[in-house]
Amino acid sequence: MVFLGEFNHQIDDKNRIRIPTSFKEALGSTFYFSKGLDGIINILPVEVVEKQLEKLQACISEFDEAGQEALFEYTSSIYEVNEDKHGRIRIPDVLVDFAKLEKDVVTIGAGNKLSLMSKKVREERRSKRTHAENMSILNERLKG
Repeated sequence: MVFLGEFNHQIDDKNRIRIPTSFKEALGSTFYFSKGLDGIINILPVEVVEKQLEKLQACISEFDEAGQEALFEYTSSIYEVNEDKHGRIRIPDVLVDFAKLEKDVVTIGAGNKLSLMSKKVREERRSKRTHAENMSILNERLKG
């Protein structure tokens, strides 16, 4: 499963969105919303969350206080979501506040997940670097 592309859409007054049709099948009927970095909401398929948790739990001892606290922070920010009968998903209030969502939002395919953010945040992030600068950064990361 690979998520690609960018879609502009809106949330309604009850903080509900519709997942773009091209992403629905790969997400499945149950998936998760979680806090990402810098006010971004991650939309994650079940398999991705399961793999992340498996990796984290394998490398964090139950005696590692800082590691356990970080794991608690991560897992407490993940919310299982489902569509209603009209194909809408309610974004938990805590995530709406975290991402400072307004009416206009953007959903971006980000490989194994989706990223949801306000249109304003997307425009701010896009203005930080040109496309060429971002491609150069990716090239450097690939070189390792």
